[in-house]
Amino acid sequence: MSAAGSKGSSTEFRLPTFLAGRGETACAIAAHDWSEAGLGSPESWPTGLKIVAGMMLASPIPSFLAWGEDARMLHNDAAQSLLVSPVLGARFDEAFPIPAGLPLLRQAQAGESIVREYVRFTRDNVQAWCNLMFSPVRGDQGEVQGVLILCNDITERVRQERAHRADELRYQALFESMDEGFCIIEFLDGPHGTNSDYVHIMANAAYERHAGISNVVGRRLREVVPEEADAWVARYGAVLRTGEPIRFEQELVATGRHLELSSFRLEPPELKQVAVLFQDVTARKRAEAELLGLNETLESRVAQALAERPFGTNWGQAVAPGPEVTRGRVWWASGVEGWSCLGSGARRMPRANLLTRKDRPVARPMRVSRIGTRAVCRYDRTRHALSAPAPPLGPRRFCPGARASRAVASPAPPDCPRDRPPRRRKRG
Repeated sequence: MSAAGSKGSSTEFRLPTFLAGRGETACAIAAHDWSEAGLGSPESWPTGLKIVAGMMLASPIPSFLAWGEDARMLHNDAAQSLLVSPVLGARFDEAFPIPAGLPLLRQAQAGESIVREYVRFTRDNVQAWCNLMFSPVRGDQGEVQGVLILCNDITERVRQERAHRADELRYQALFESMDEGFCIIEFLDGPHGTNSDYVHIMANAAYERHAGISNVVGRRLREVVPEEADAWVARYGAVLRTGEPIRFEQELVATGRHLELSSFRLEPPELKQVAVLFQDVTARKRAEAELLGLNETLESRVAQALAERPFGTNWGQAVAPGPEVTRGRVWWASGVEGWSCLGSGARRMPRANLLTRKDRPVARPMRVSRIGTRAVCRYDRTRHALSAPAPPLGPRRFCPGARASRAVASPAPPDCPRDRPPRRRKRG
């Protein structure tokens, strides 16, 4: 144990200055037999080799040094993650873990500095990537004595980028397949004040279809619709300040489109960005306006027709809303129109023009007496009961009123029964 300890102390003591404090690989370089590589002991190496070797060992990036015409290899501690087996003193073409490096080495030995990014290779049967930089190392006379290789392992970064790219492609596919228009705007300071303008930084294909404006990405609001800019800035500026999403409808006067929109702020607020989702509802607005105009026209025509409808002027004629007359009782409700005649005695009026039985619960019952044999009642849609002048003499009969429980009285003809309803004749 003490011998091993003294041997370790002796080895550490014999480390050349350019290898001192350079890590485990530096100790391995000092202990390695370099006679087969034709380099001799590290103490006897050329000054240029010592300087470059010291720089390589101190680098945090996986680094290699190919020295001499045979390109004998050295590496630092960081390069061990790329190696399957030790390569100190081995030839570059036999031991360099990345096959694509050999042609690059030939170019560097010819005096050319080379950089290659996203170089793919296999490590432990798993695909990996790195960035390579080959730099020639020259001697006192300018000749190329070796090549310094920096190999930055970017495998994790590439995997993350690919995953992010896949997410972007899915997002882009969804973005472009949306039927609604979508855009992201970013507020800017302008001559009209702070956040007085915004620029479209993203828009999908449906933007042009719904808004009627093409090539909007990269354009400012006051450039696209200068006359309407203040109204749109006020809407989206409130969303940017408060962070509260909104839904609203507004006309884009420049293109004559009515839009239904919703917008929300993108976090964090320092981005000064607002997302807008919208669709064209111009057809719906036009249909609503046409329907409103049609309703107004129909109401006007109905009112005019009711005002021009002639009412009868014969005696005993009355207007009331929809009664149904049975023996000794009148049922009535509004909204029914028809003609009915009363014969001798109280008979049921034609039900087709009047109430049905299911309407009775909402009708008002009233007593009827002195029903004339020639009395004629007209029932109109109006809610007001009207009666024409009648002869001054004769008993009185009753027709139902329109809104009150009272009856509208009109004189009956001379041959009306008096105070009682007519009797039924006995058969036989």
